[in-house]
Amino acid sequence: MPGDAGAGALHSGRSAVARIWLGLALVVGVALLANLVFLLAVPRTLPPGWRQWLPGFDVMALAVETDGDGLWAGGRDGLVLLDRTSGRELRRLNLPYVRALARGADGTLWIGHQGGLSRLRGATGAPEAVRPAGVEWAAAGRVNALHLDADGLLIGTDGGLWRHRAGDTFEPVPVAGLLSPMVNVIAKDARGGLWLGSAVPPAGGLTIVQPEGTATFDVARGLPHASITAITFLDEANALVGTGFYQRGGAARFELTPAGWRLAATLSVADGLAGPKVRSIHLDRRSVLWVGSEYDGVAYRRVPAPGGARRRSHGGSVANGAPPPPTPRGVGLDGGWRRLRREDGLSDGEVKCFAEDAAGALFLGTLRGLSVLDAAARAALP
Repeated sequence: MPGDAGAGALHSGRSAVARIWLGLALVVGVALLANLVFLLAVPRTLPPGWRQWLPGFDVMALAVETDGDGLWAGGRDGLVLLDRTSGRELRRLNLPYVRALARGADGTLWIGHQGGLSRLRGATGAPEAVRPAGVEWAAAGRVNALHLDADGLLIGTDGGLWRHRAGDTFEPVPVAGLLSPMVNVIAKDARGGLWLGSAVPPAGGLTIVQPEGTATFDVARGLPHASITAITFLDEANALVGTGFYQRGGAARFELTPAGWRLAATLSVADGLAGPKVRSIHLDRRSVLWVGSEYDGVAYRRVPAPGGARRRSHGGSVANGAPPPPTPRGVGLDGGWRRLRREDGLSDGEVKCFAEDAAGALFLGTLRGLSVLDAAARAALP
């Protein structure tokens, strides 16, 4: 009957609407439950030596002021200047998704974000958008990584690698053999070798431009995952590379040999990492290695010294011009790890970046705020 057909259609339509509302209710419920779990996991009273600043702020990049007590924190909601002794907010800039910060020798703060590249001269100045003339910068897309060296500023974008020089001149940097045009991590080793990480699986991976020739590493060549998240140099002949996506990944240790860099070993949760995906890596002034995860906090351990000058990197390294040794000297990192989680004082389980100041405070940028561990508490850690 026509009437029955109409009633059936009406009932079917109402059922579809009901299912949509039920789905939305489930999504909202899961989100509320996740926030409740997060709030319950955060200790009401922080352990001695811990502080939590910028609650809810997604911290993706950090930069310590060298001529004052300031600390810049960039992320999804812009760029914030904090007093790093008290946590008081001094300034907030509306820049979209700040992913990278680099401080020049002249005090200029370079800011990589969703809209491109900006520059800040002095803590009270206005941010300037820096755009190249005569080239199509829009093709480069967002800025993912920054690295300052003697030749200027290297800029990693969704559309390749660029260099900015004095006079605001830009030039694309062609890299033969680059696994993907998306450059997410930039580092330079002691010999001036250029390390570029891409985070676009399955085409991503690591590209190393070195005197022996360009070398590429992906899953087929031993990486735990094709997405590169971090690169840190333990010394002039050893490097640690973070990889992963969601609940997969790990770290890869590289050694310098007479034939160039080689992948020497991989690390996983079974070896002591906090979680499967490595989100960030930092080697501090005390030779303690910190490895942040996506969900499970941070793992740390002291790095055994194989001899020679030690190097650090937050997407780069500090070179002293010393030549590498003629034979590889491995740094063993299996075992000896300890972990810190939300219940230990972290603002969130996802640790995205690190910074430390001359006083010995360690700053950990997380998905839901900035965690601060003071020098005395760091020294007391087992």
